[in-house]
Amino acid sequence: MNRFNSSNPKFIDDIKFIEDYNKCTSSSLKLIVDKEIILAGNLNFSAIIAQEKYEGSFVIKVIFSYDYPTTIPKTYNVNNEIEKEYGHFLQNSNLLCLGVPTDIFLKINHNDSIEYFLKYILIPYYVSYQYWDNNKGKKLFNERSHGITGIQEYYLDYFHVNSIQIMFRLLSLLEIHRITNKDLCPCRSGRKYTKCHYNSIQQLKLSPYAIDEYHKMRNKMLKDSINSVLCR
Repeated sequence: MNRFNSSNPKFIDDIKFIEDYNKCTSSSLKLIVDKEIILAGNLNFSAIIAQEKYEGSFVIKVIFSYDYPTTIPKTYNVNNEIEKEYGHFLQNSNLLCLGVPTDIFLKINHNDSIEYFLKYILIPYYVSYQYWDNNKGKKLFNERSHGITGIQEYYLDYFHVNSIQIMFRLLSLLEIHRITNKDLCPCRSGRKYTKCHYNSIQQLKLSPYAIDEYHKMRNKMLKDSINSVLCR
């Protein structure tokens, strides 16, 4: 059944959540179903950070495809409310970078409700921006870097490792199929692969973004290595 069909219980829950959220926060969000599914309107929110209250109000436009959650939504910087200096934009576009694509994909495939997307992916982005704006460019303590560096930070956290080399060994398993159940895990924990990072890799294989992220990090590493040699 179409995720955004008016008779789908999930879609009915989405509409009910938006109505309730608008009443509680004086927001004016609407979910428009047309050629694409558009979540748009004024989003109001508040958050407590280090015992200090942060409030925000932004005009949003989020476009969901009909195959959601297979494809992650596109979020636009309406009226240029987010300053370019903040940095968290998709390259050469006016689209906001809400996080590492694979991270977002895994989250919304675990829970594909509009409520989850709003509360745990979209609003945290605006909260981080509000904090940055209020504190003269200071970022939240748990905010990842933008670009390739942020992707690398995500995968180190995802695998619970500190070594970039080990991270790359594990990510290479997205393309290598020769490892067996009896082989030791490439993370060098001494445990069998199936008892260690097997489930993490299998989960990553569900993401259509993971291999591309792996290639981007690997290409940057190779480029940096070449530049390092040339500069000697």
